[in-house]
Amino acid sequence: MRKDELIPSDDDLQKMFKLAYYLHPERVVALSVTLDACAWIPQVRKLLERRTPSSNPHKQRLPPQTIPRFAVYAASQSWEIDQESDTPRKPARYSPTSEDKLIRYLKLLIWKTMDRPSCYSAVALGHFLYCYQLSDVSALAPDHFDQENIRRIGSYVTDWVINRFESHGIIGNDGRTITRREPTDSERVLVTEALKVLSPTYALSNLSSSSVLETHFGRLDSQSELVRIRAIIDPTFAGFEALVKEYNKSKSKTGTALREPQTMLRVPKFDDRILIFPTKDAGSSETNVRDGEELTPGEITAMKHPLGKMRFS
Repeated sequence: MRKDELIPSDDDLQKMFKLAYYLHPERVVALSVTLDACAWIPQVRKLLERRTPSSNPHKQRLPPQTIPRFAVYAASQSWEIDQESDTPRKPARYSPTSEDKLIRYLKLLIWKTMDRPSCYSAVALGHFLYCYQLSDVSALAPDHFDQENIRRIGSYVTDWVINRFESHGIIGNDGRTITRREPTDSERVLVTEALKVLSPTYALSNLSSSSVLETHFGRLDSQSELVRIRAIIDPTFAGFEALVKEYNKSKSKTGTALREPQTMLRVPKFDDRILIFPTKDAGSSETNVRDGEELTPGEITAMKHPLGKMRFS
């Protein structure tokens, strides 16, 4: 970030655009989301400054390098909701596919928990992406995933999912259950890819042993909650699936191992509602290309001068 901490650097803008393009694989939309995210950055900074330091904070103070990512997720939300509505007003030029919806579901779970204690991320992935019971999630790291609070956290995450996806047919008749199904092989690949892309990039320390649970979730470990969050989400470092496998290995002789994570992965059972605005290409395939796009020097200049006053068309 630049010294005034208001306008992102060129490198930050490139990273923000690539992330926006992953969420919205249409260049014009990704450009607009990136620009909106720039406007979010000062607001996020002010919000974080109000959070007082604490040994056990309810919300974490995000490091500066993570704020642009958080801002992209916040800016993306309004574009997603508008695009999925029956009367969209923003210039989205493609219809969201089932792949888009799954990525947006994962983004919500990560965005809403990336600035909270690590137990929130563990519940979001363990209970709302995988179908482990909350008590199973707590068993992985009882010193950090407090069983007394885990049901309350599960209720919070349920509220976030309902608020975001209530109109998508994934809420059960009881009003609190998320309707899910087993993923296809391609969806399994997509989940792993999306977790790598969407995971917060908090700096990680070197492992002193092969056990992530021991070094990052033990009773006496000194890791920050932000590092634990990345360890839960990011498959390139560990990821929730790896944590369960490590736990199961340690419990193999006691008969208290959890079910293998490959059998527990579930994705939302979105409805088949057809959105009414035009697609990018009537003959295009279900899957959108989500990488390889970069900002041009002219687009970077346009975003900065003056930031927040121009729009792409």
